[in-house]
Amino acid sequence: MAKKADGVEATDPFQKVMNRSVASHGAFGFRKNDQDLRAAFNKVLLPFIGSGEHLALVAPFGFGKKGFLPTKTTAQICGA
Repeated sequence: MAKKADGVEATDPFQKVMNRSVASHGAFGFRKNDQDLRAAFNKVLLPFIGSGEHLALVAPFGFGKKGFLPTKTTAQICGA
């Protein structure tokens, strides 16, 4: 968006403020009973994230590989 608007600039992405993580991680929700569906979904999603196809889809919105891809696992975020 910054490239398309006069007088606007983008900052480098940041991950911490006052030494605390502020990284946003998107998620999809599944019912606890849908473990097979969740596993099948992850089998397709995990290789897609960061792929050339994924980056091509998000590039028009100003996202790229540096600073925008997930850095934590579900277990790390949720303590699961």
